Amino acid sequence: MESFQNMTVKSNFESFTSTINNNDQSQITTQTGEAFDFLKYAPSEVTDDSSELEQIMADNIGSGEPNTNADGITSDSVRKVVELDSTIYNLENTKTLTYYDFDQSKNLSISLHKKAEQGDRILFTGSSLTISFWIKSPRNHSLQEWTWNNIVKNIQNVFCFQYINGWVALSIGQSDLWLHMWDGNRYYSNFIHAITNNEWNHITWVMSNENDKPWTFYVNGIFEKTVRNKEFPKINVQNGNPVGEQCIGKFIGSVGKHYFKGCLGDLRVYPFAMTEDQVIEKGGFAKKNTKKEVFQIKGYKHEKSEAEEKCKEYGADVASKAQVERAQRNNANWCSTGWVSDVNHAVYPITTQTIHDANWCGGPTAGLRIYTPPSNKAAVNCYGEKPKQTEDTKKVLHNWNETQWSKYD
Repeated sequence: MESFQNMTVKSNFESFTSTINNNDQSQITTQTGEAFDFLKYAPSEVTDDSSELEQIMADNIGSGEPNTNADGITSDSVRKVVELDSTIYNLENTKTLTYYDFDQSKNLSISLHKKAEQGDRILFTGSSLTISFWIKSPRNHSLQEWTWNNIVKNIQNVFCFQYINGWVALSIGQSDLWLHMWDGNRYYSNFIHAITNNEWNHITWVMSNENDKPWTFYVNGIFEKTVRNKEFPKINVQNGNPVGEQCIGKFIGSVGKHYFKGCLGDLRVYPFAMTEDQVIEKGGFAKKNTKKEVFQIKGYKHEKSEAEEKCKEYGADVASKAQVERAQRNNANWCSTGWVSDVNHAVYPITTQTIHDANWCGGPTAGLRIYTPPSNKAAVNCYGEKPKQTEDTKKVLHNWNETQWSKYD
């Protein structure tokens, strides 16, 4: 006779797949039959001998009362709240984000396969999947280059979900996000380079079951790129039983866990391939009637007090330092320093590695440069929809880089 547990999992799985066929937009179902809820769980300590201490904070962790688990970790120390500025993060309105701070002296993680009596794994359907989350992480300077030896030694793992014969995972090194998957036969991966140091970023990773199995990425609700000929996770229910490990804050298994030392909020998993409209709606982002980007008004003739007025002439806001840094990670490159909204010095993005003109613009390495002219006048970095390229706009606005007028070209 089939066990009650097996029948329950099958019932949940069948209900789950039926929900998908009805085009419901709720999150993916877990073993307990409920929709996945990241904040339902609390991180616990993993000791050096690889045994995870499974004492969980009280169920009322969100009640406002500080709770302490057996590891001495308080809910107040790991569960935090931040207000995200709508103008900086492309949001429709200011967002209150509740998140977990994994950047603790202790190694913390959440193991879904160990929660509840029999585990509370995400139940994959073997079809399209979307994973979205807010992440903030300081640069991991121990990973200087993406070589296999460095990855094995220095990578930090944000999450890893196992399924039959494979897994899907997110890792971080320096300020690059590494999204990767193993399906038992082949390894698939891609990078997102638009992550700013120790600043919040929202990422949406869409894995589609279309013919060419594309992965599509969005950063802060804005389309980043599509890469094709990838894969999507297969099912993780075998003979009525969920299988595999599912971890947040570390890799699966007992070796090479490489704990995440950053902040993670609003982790969501949807059992379908999100459209751009759904990404914007679910994330609370500004409507897609414009394609916003950083652009610069030329000329070392503006005082910082004039920056807001100059950007408004183009229907834009003054860009923040983080937005210019994010632009640099997306190949923005102009040898001209400009004001930003949140610091009192001018900055500019350089991606060309060897710019050695008469002014040593950029120096020998790529990055975000800080330079304020002695006159205390500079160009202005704006954030908004960049005007189309014309003979007139070319005279007053810089190109995105040597080959593109706009980020979206």
